[in-house]
Amino acid sequence: RGCKLLARKMQDDTSWRAARAQLAEYWIEFEKSILSEEPPEADKQFVEEAEKEAPRKLKRKRALSGPDGAAAGWEEYDDFVFPEEETKKPKLLEAALAWKRAQEAQKTS
Repeated sequence: RGCKLLARKMQDDTSWRAARAQLAEYWIEFEKSILSEEPPEADKQFVEEAEKEAPRKLKRKRALSGPDGAAAGWEEYDDFVFPEEETKKPKLLEAALAWKRAQEAQKTS
């Protein structure tokens, strides 16, 4: 269960996203292996906790540029979205939602 602590330390460093996702996957496997050895009720909460903190895997695209700066196509890459990132809304998005609500409120009144 020490990998949970290690993952928490890597949380703020975006260059470790893939390693952190792999660590979360190993953590789930570890908890499930313990679950099969011990009574299921004993560690079921640990498996649920590990699965709750596992990231979602997304396929994203980014533009590639050649040595001369011209567009050279697109590259697909895997990105991971962790649960704590999904709960945080960017400030710009929050401001846009507040503006939209204000506009809708003006139209209805």
